[in-house]
Amino acid sequence: MSSFQEVLRELMQIGGFRRDLLIALLGFALGAGMTFLVWRQHADSTIAEAVSDGTSANLQLATTIHSRIAPSVPSTARAPLPAPAADPATAGSAAPATRQVVNAAPQPVPSVGPSVAPAAPTAKQPQPAAAATAGAPLEISVDNLFDGTGYNGAWHQRVRAAPNTQVVYRLDRRNDRVAIAPSSALHKAVRGEQPLPNAASAAEALQWQLPRLTLKLENKSAKPLAVAALELDVRRSDGNAGALVFVPNIAGGVLELENVGWGKALHPELRLGFAPAQQFDSLQPAGAAAAQVVKLDDFDERLRVDLRERVPAELRASGAAVYGVLTYATEAGEKYALPFKSLFSFNRAGAPRRWRPLFFHHVLLKAGQTGVTTLPLLAKIGPGKTFESKLRIASDRSARHEVVLALKAADGAVIASQLLDLEIFVPRFEAANIVRTPSTLRGVSQ
Repeated sequence: MSSFQEVLRELMQIGGFRRDLLIALLGFALGAGMTFLVWRQHADSTIAEAVSDGTSANLQLATTIHSRIAPSVPSTARAPLPAPAADPATAGSAAPATRQVVNAAPQPVPSVGPSVAPAAPTAKQPQPAAAATAGAPLEISVDNLFDGTGYNGAWHQRVRAAPNTQVVYRLDRRNDRVAIAPSSALHKAVRGEQPLPNAASAAEALQWQLPRLTLKLENKSAKPLAVAALELDVRRSDGNAGALVFVPNIAGGVLELENVGWGKALHPELRLGFAPAQQFDSLQPAGAAAAQVVKLDDFDERLRVDLRERVPAELRASGAAVYGVLTYATEAGEKYALPFKSLFSFNRAGAPRRWRPLFFHHVLLKAGQTGVTTLPLLAKIGPGKTFESKLRIASDRSARHEVVLALKAADGAVIASQLLDLEIFVPRFEAANIVRTPSTLRGVSQ
């Protein structure tokens, strides 16, 4: 302080030096110091805000401020700033130019005074654009086009499936939920709605695929939506233990009954009649008088019934038609009466086993198990655009699942959802051909 006073005294003795000029110089020095302190405080608050809200613009501004004032005040550098959390709306997409600044290696930031570790700021969760449509209904429809995509392709290309042999899924809307259930000629025949399909085996009578659902969502908001995943929340699952029996239209010495369901066929009984093979097309099994009654044992998958000793002697040489009704019950107490007719020949072998394809899917549900499965699904839906995805669901056996399907953003916010009652039919003879590795789910926006 004494040296400052001596300098001041010397200046006062210089001729022409005015007191008011000295006062102005002192005021300028004090003002510059105050300006620096205010600027420094603003920089610290900007950094704290940048760390808090995770925006690249604030963080870039704070870094620029400190890079300009760093040479002015030497100090011990603080720890590097952590990179902010990724923006959910742009997760999985190409990063914009400003994102490069955020993801770059942060520079040490100098501080004024002693280094004090700041308190961890409370992270602010930015509200995604999806919040505007959270809880919106997800439009679901069934794609029953038999295109072979549920297979590995080769078998479908070799044999075209007849429309009356295809397993399809019907959709009903019931208030807040969508119900989807299987239907086929075999299901209708068991209920007595139509005759059994003419096929040498159940595998030929059921051209079967896994259910494929079409998911659609229209972005009616003014902001783009970023879809990060499709979540399947299975709230309830019940296996189907019903029996579903098929009788082939060709019997090569024996009549082979096939149960494509997952429960036992209880108390089966055959009521049989015989006629010349030439009358096969005109026979009416349900209306014919049964000449014989054959009680059978309960069975799971297959039961072979030898009829060679039951065919009338006069029909054995030229061939015979066997017809009648198969009755049986399920473990749930349901009773069925299934009319049938088959060509019987002593010289004809049974139906050859066809090559069996593989069945692919996006998700495999387990009968009787609940839980959440999340499928990655990266897509952006612009304002006024429509998002669409094809979802193929498999089950390890025939079962009914209560599922909530939800499209979610990167932060877990629900963009759209729908409650679904899904009944899946899996023939017992095809269950082993369902692949265990899922395919990648894809979506398009148009």
